[in-house]
Amino acid sequence: MKTFVERYSSGKSVLVVLTFAMVIYAVMMFVTLPTLSHEMDGLFVFDMRPMGYSVEEGYEILENISDFGVSYYRGVQLPLDFVYPALLALFGVLAFAYFGKRIRIPSLIYMLPLIAGIFDYLENIGIYIMLSDLNSPSVVKMSSVFSIIKSMSTTIFITILLVVSVYVASKTVYEKMRS
Repeated sequence: MKTFVERYSSGKSVLVVLTFAMVIYAVMMFVTLPTLSHEMDGLFVFDMRPMGYSVEEGYEILENISDFGVSYYRGVQLPLDFVYPALLALFGVLAFAYFGKRIRIPSLIYMLPLIAGIFDYLENIGIYIMLSDLNSPSVVKMSSVFSIIKSMSTTIFITILLVVSVYVASKTVYEKMRS
């Protein structure tokens, strides 16, 4: 897989995928999530709780969300949030592959964006189930755990990607100064 991805990674492909991901992220941050928060009497939505939530907090969200909010979450927010994890994971894998052409990057690093994406999908499935009135305490707990793992793995992969990009940029500048 690593060789296949490296073959198709380029600065352009990385930027195109990042742009699409950030457009969806911006729509969620500035349109759908504020709308949902309003429909929940100002509470933070499940998606915006990187440290998870207790069963009580989960039930509080579910009790405070309006009927329109449930419909909007399931019909607008979740469809966007089913596209976004794939784009973010693809961006991460392509970016690591792009930088991997310049420095050695362990294959395990390529898995981090995929892990983040998988747990984002699991979180979204849990949210959908909770919004469908199948919100047992175990579903709320598991959804919270998925939120935490998604947040942690995303933070780790973005941090490593930033460190790698600074290192590659510094190395490139240093090599140009030497020649």
